[in-house]
Amino acid sequence: MPTDIAVPYLDISDPSFSMHSEAVRNAREQHWYATTNYGFAVLQHEYVSILLKDTRLSQGSGKWPDHNGVHSGLFHDWWTKCLLVLEGDDHHRIRRMLNPAFSFRHIEAYVPRFEKLAEEIVDAIIDKGEFEYVNDFAEPYATRV
Repeated sequence: MPTDIAVPYLDISDPSFSMHSEAVRNAREQHWYATTNYGFAVLQHEYVSILLKDTRLSQGSGKWPDHNGVHSGLFHDWWTKCLLVLEGDDHHRIRRMLNPAFSFRHIEAYVPRFEKLAEEIVDAIIDKGEFEYVNDFAEPYATRV
């Protein structure tokens, strides 16, 4: 019985790479994961759910600067200590400390500002007739909140 499985490869560092590409769709049809120049890419939701719950695994995005040749400096130090890339006890310690600041009681006063900002962005794009959600709404909204 053969033990080699043909696993697709995706070059996710290619500037033209897109998660919506035919290459990704084909890879998803072939297998539940692909290899990439950064490691594995899980391509099917069912397996993402399983793997996210497995405590033996880590997300690895904290290593992104090192994978790209940035081994020291301000960006490296900031990135590797950012809450979004911390894991385990470090992540839980900082998250516990920050959670109260993000309770609804604390952010409730900001809701009118959030709504006004969303309305401004939608008003600016509505005349275009079509829009790309991430570029036209999510990014401008997130950077101004």
